[in-house]
Formats: sequence, C-alpha cells, structure tokens
Amino acid sequence: MIEKIKIDYFGSDLVASNKVSGVKNYFNEIYKKIELDIDGQKIEYILYNLPFFKYEISNKLNSLRLIKERRGDSIVHFISQNDIFVLNLLSIKGSIVTCHDLIPYIRKEYSTLNKIWLKGLRRAECIIAVSYCTKMDLIRCFNIPSEKIHVIHNGIGNEFNQTSISLEDSIFLKYPILNKYNHNKLILYVGTEEQRKNIEVILKAILKLKVEFNQDVAFIKIGKPGWKDARKRLNDLVSYLKLTKEVILIDYVDNNELKKIYNIADVFVYPSFYEGFGLPPLEAMACGTPVITSNTSSMPEVVGDAGIMVDPYDVDALTKAIYEVLTNDGLREDMRKKGLERAKLFSWEKAAKETLNVYEEIISR
Repeated sequence: MIEKIKIDYFGSDLVASNKVSGVKNYFNEIYKKIELDIDGQKIEYILYNLPFFKYEISNKLNSLRLIKERRGDSIVHFISQNDIFVLNLLSIKGSIVTCHDLIPYIRKEYSTLNKIWLKGLRRAECIIAVSYCTKMDLIRCFNIPSEKIHVIHNGIGNEFNQTSISLEDSIFLKYPILNKYNHNKLILYVGTEEQRKNIEVILKAILKLKVEFNQDVAFIKIGKPGWKDARKRLNDLVSYLKLTKEVILIDYVDNNELKKIYNIADVFVYPSFYEGFGLPPLEAMACGTPVITSNTSSMPEVVGDAGIMVDPYDVDALTKAIYEVLTNDGLREDMRKKGLERAKLFSWEKAAKETLNVYEEIISR
C-alpha cells in the first residue's frame, strides 16, 4: 500500500459556491471516506476551481495556468467530465476523470459544442465511470479501451433511511398536500424537468389513473427546472390536462425533508430516457419506497429486481404499474423489502475504497 498520495482535484463545483450539486456531493463523500475511513491513510490534496463551461477566454486561460502550475508529483483528478476541456489541449500525466454520464453526447437537445468538449476524455490516463452503462457509452461513442475504464458505482448517503413520520411532524404543515386526508395516494418524482427526464409521461399516467381507474392521487415533483423554458412547458401541460389540484412543484428541500417525503410517498416514479447513474431511485429504495423506473440506460443496473421497470414511451404500461403498486398491499410490501436490501449494495465507503485503488494503480505505473 502506498503511504501517501498527492491529489490535485479539479472541479467547477468544488469551491465556486455554497450550493451542493451532485458533483460536489460526489467529491465530498469520496474524499471524506478516503481521509477518515480507509486504514488511517491521509491524502494530501489541493482544490482548484475550474469554472463550469463559460465562453469568457479569461476563465479558460486561468484554468490552463492552474493546470500547468500544478505539482508534477501528484495525480490530477477531474471530478466531472464537465471540467476536462483542458484535456483537449494538454496531455496530463496521472490524469483521472470521473465520467458521470454522456448526456450531452447521447441526447439530441444538447449542442454540438458539448460533444466536442467531451472528446477530451480520450486523453485521460484513466476514467472512472459511475455505471457499466456509462462505460459502454464511453467505448461506443469514443472508442476508449475497456481496460482504461474503471466502474465505481455511486453510493447512498446514510441520511436516507426508513423512518416513521408522525402526523404532528412540521413537514405536513409546510406541505399540506403530503397529508393523505387531502389525497389518498402520493406519487413522487425527484429531479429536474429536462426533456430526458420524461415527466410528461407521468402526468399522462396520472390523468389515466384519475379518469379511467378512479384513483385519487397527488403528484409531488421536487427539483428545479434545470432547462430553459422547462417550467413553463410543465405548467402548460398541467393546465391542459386539468391536473392543477393534483400536482405540486417544490423547487428545493434539504435532505432531512427529502427523506421524510420519500417515507411518506406511496410510490416513486422515475421514467427517465437516459441516466448515467440515477441516484433518486436509490434514495427512494433506501427509504423503503417502491420504485417504478424506465428499462433504459443505467436504471436496470441501479434498481435490479427491486423495482418495476417499464418502457418510458408507454403511458399505459406506466399507468398499470402505478395502479398495481397503489392497490396491491402485498406487492408494495415485497418491493419495500427488496428495495431496502438493494440499497445496501451501494455505499460511499465502497466507492471510496475502489477510488483509492485506482489512485494506487496510477501511481504504481
């Protein structure tokens, strides 16, 4: 075992702001677990802030300067594929990139510039992919050798767990729609409103549940729009389908409130067209919430046999799956148990140990 490892971490979300993004959370969890939990090892590290893609040439030049001035005896770990434009220009010894997804390359709604940006992945010495799905995308899209890619799954935070929520809890005062005296069943989605998230199919399924199956349901969507005019398009569809009483949009909740809402919900629905990993279904399973998701990209890899997977284009299939979960107590209990067990397979401790192994492999070369 190597006694001391020097890492230069580069990431746009590390020190830029106080916001906790998915990438920043990834770094915090990985580094914290390596520093504190793995055989007492200490890692000497430096944080750099590479601004997230901006057109200002000054930001690019500053980022290049930081890269050139980094210590020669250290590994450089880009914690997101969004920060690797310098790898289009420079070959960096000991460079590692964590690739969370290839969304800009896979999905048509993203610009050609995003695709050019990602070509820097080819120049990395090693790539950490957060799923086997992402690994296969890297091989297929960029012809990257399989042996250069290490799959290390994301973990699940210990704050997400099954817990009882009293009717006196403040969460019900803050969000009255969560009280099941107002609605019989609660359907939950957590994420943005980007096109690939496919929220429209959830709304169409809710309409069918209401009209054809006579189900009194509420749909809770947590997360910011995250994409251009997404909120307007979503609100327009809610109005068109006459679901204004059934739908509530919440931009942000902290993890403590989110855990409570997972525990209150009857079913978590996530029919995304494409995910590099897909953390919300894992969080839901850790809280004992039955999960229905799509049968595409990384979703089967994350959910396994613990959830129900459907064709994300098939409104009828999604409607039927939701109806079955909401009306079949035995099925719901079976999914709850399987989900809790499945979530145990994913931990940040495991991810940190596997990341440390990658560091040691690069140094040993």
